Amino acid sequence: MSKDWNQTRLEQYIIDGIEESLTLDYKAAASLDKSDKKKIEITKDVSAMANSAGGILIYGIAEFQDKAHEHLPERLDPVDRMAFSKEWLEHIIGNIQPRIDGVIIHPVPISSATNHVVYVVEIPQSHTAHQARDMRYYKRFNFESVMMSDYEIRDVMGRGQFPKLELGFSLEIIRAPEEINQYKINDYCSLSVTIKNTGVVRAEYITCFICLPSYFVSPLKKIGVSQFTDRNGVLCDRFRMDNFDNEKKSYVPLLPSVELSLRTLKFMSSSNDQVLPQTEMTWIVHADNAAPRAGTTTFADIGIIDRRPKEG
Repeated sequence: MSKDWNQTRLEQYIIDGIEESLTLDYKAAASLDKSDKKKIEITKDVSAMANSAGGILIYGIAEFQDKAHEHLPERLDPVDRMAFSKEWLEHIIGNIQPRIDGVIIHPVPISSATNHVVYVVEIPQSHTAHQARDMRYYKRFNFESVMMSDYEIRDVMGRGQFPKLELGFSLEIIRAPEEINQYKINDYCSLSVTIKNTGVVRAEYITCFICLPSYFVSPLKKIGVSQFTDRNGVLCDRFRMDNFDNEKKSYVPLLPSVELSLRTLKFMSSSNDQVLPQTEMTWIVHADNAAPRAGTTTFADIGIIDRRPKEG
């Protein structure tokens, strides 16, 4: 999240009609009040963001009240910083249990008066569930903060128990060297696969599978490959990758925030450069006792870097 908050940026949100979302919520100045009801609402809204995907709460922008423009910002509605200081807001948010680490409050001065301010509250996604001042747990849903079910609370609390891994891909088209012309391949794709631990728990054992249509895969690299037929009847190659170190003969744990290079795969490049971006790749990641994560992406989603010499 950016620290570059000023009045111009806030006004641009209004001009552009940036709608509220799962990660953005506008609050009028009246949302800050010293009554117990308002204090509970503050902890409810902040904890709901942390329990969901994280996001931004802006205290000092009023929404339209008519149905046609619901959830859209109407105007700046500055807070009186003499009545409600940054420290006061920090204290209220501090009543959330357990305390949310990483919350940042940006006071943005507004030119209408020296005591006018908008508070932009940046809230990270948390690794456990947080309870509002009313002893309830909330989440963001349909522009609102709503109470969580028991299973949802358990799911959020599990964020800090299992590793969270994200695959990364880099795809290049390369002119084939002479020694592989025996395969009648003029160009080929080089796909580098990395994995990063974006959670707070280290991953001991990691196994990933990358699947591509067999007709597309180059005969250059067939190590660790199995084949299967997908639901459309297409024969596919499945590549297995893991964090096993062959030299050390052991698995190397992947620590939080650390990225690991898994493998570089080589594929035949389609003679039709318009077809290549549409090629689909499926993947699945297993790690320790965490639930498997799977997905599908196209080469166009990854972005293709053309390393072939320019002709002419």
